Amino acid sequence: MVYIHLNAHLYNRAGLDGLSLVFDDIIMILARIAVPIFLAISGYCLYRNDLTTERKSIKRSLRHLVLLTVSCIVIYTVTNIFLVGPQMAATRFTSNQFFQFFLFNQTGGILGAGAPWFLLALITCYLVYYFYPYFTKNQKYLVIASALLYFWAICISPVYGNIILDKESAMLFRNYLGLGLPFFSLGYFFHKYQDRIKTAISNQTVKFAILGFVLYAIEQVIYLSGGHRRYPMEISIMMPLVVVGVLMLATQHSRLLAKTKFPAWSAKYSLYLYIGHTAVLNILSKYLFDNEPPANLRYYKVLLLYVSVIAATLILAMLYVKFKHALQMVARRIRGSNNLAPELKGGSVN
Repeated sequence: MVYIHLNAHLYNRAGLDGLSLVFDDIIMILARIAVPIFLAISGYCLYRNDLTTERKSIKRSLRHLVLLTVSCIVIYTVTNIFLVGPQMAATRFTSNQFFQFFLFNQTGGILGAGAPWFLLALITCYLVYYFYPYFTKNQKYLVIASALLYFWAICISPVYGNIILDKESAMLFRNYLGLGLPFFSLGYFFHKYQDRIKTAISNQTVKFAILGFVLYAIEQVIYLSGGHRRYPMEISIMMPLVVVGVLMLATQHSRLLAKTKFPAWSAKYSLYLYIGHTAVLNILSKYLFDNEPPANLRYYKVLLLYVSVIAATLILAMLYVKFKHALQMVARRIRGSNNLAPELKGGSVN
């Protein structure tokens, strides 16, 4: 996802057509499945056999996500003020932008960055799964609704939207409706029925995963060959097959993954890296690109921007995690001393 936003940023600001090479397309095709996989993993991790336990998990996740979203709003608002000045930043806060922000998870207008939409979509998904049992215990309607939402997203997506409806709008599918609930539900129900799925496919997991990715890649290549060279499509008919394949491989080889440090490292820093990289990109690119015309750009600066954004964001994420842990330790000590105080008082009286 970092690569996608860097790529789009450079196209918008510098028009570097040289980046549209085969290697670039391959990386972008791979990167496009990142958000659906993140959403599916969130849904997978939510599932519990016990509804009470599941709701407690939702509450913990919502507290964490709301805190991150508020932090995001503050960080990007401050970044905008720093980059364009307070008056220009204030013009972003219009009634139309607020409408798009809350109803369609569009953060680009208010925050000047599209990446945080993922947090809003995830919050909505958790809210749906929290309140859904109050209306009915039958989860088949969630499955049907998620499938219909994804079909609707395909109908309004680039290429398929032009074919089916003669129009497309990213605002209507890059949110909890088109991407959020469909892939969140995919992960949730994959976990619920994973034993049946594994039994049905048996020893064909690797073949299924490869087939799904090959079909997805072919679909993307056909799309790119039609002249859409800016970046691969976000919504793909074959994308759910890729996500299921990834989930199958991950669950089948969970012990092997557990032996590596990558899952723990990824769980610790990946979300912060995703959230903060656009703010870092906006700041760094202001000084690397704004004073030079596109014709004078050199590829070493492009590489420098890629490396700098990832490195700087990762360092900030590590510092944030350490700061958060330090605050948690202080809070525990304060609670411990408060719990100990009544006992000491009681002892002194006796």
